[in-house]
Amino acid sequence: METHAYRQRDNPARMHLNRLDAMLDELEDLNLRGRPQVPAPLGNILQSLGVNQPSARSVSELIEVVFDLQEPVLHTLRHGRHRRLKLARIESDQR
Repeated sequence: METHAYRQRDNPARMHLNRLDAMLDELEDLNLRGRPQVPAPLGNILQSLGVNQPSARSVSELIEVVFDLQEPVLHTLRHGRHRRLKLARIESDQR
């Protein structure tokens, strides 16, 4: 059983993953429309998410960069979920 504290701890990671997903949606849309570069406002958001020099990269490159940024977040969420499941098993065994 998940406790509120565990869910709260994961919340920033989930929120970050959601922002990265939203950026992927935007980038994929630009790619489908044949736009080679990102508009400045989107570039600013990408920069705030940790992408270096987004205006110097193509849209397809940026898609790969965002995928790479998602990996550690996904690992954190998976690791946290496994840890919560293990703790839940320990708690139920102690009852």
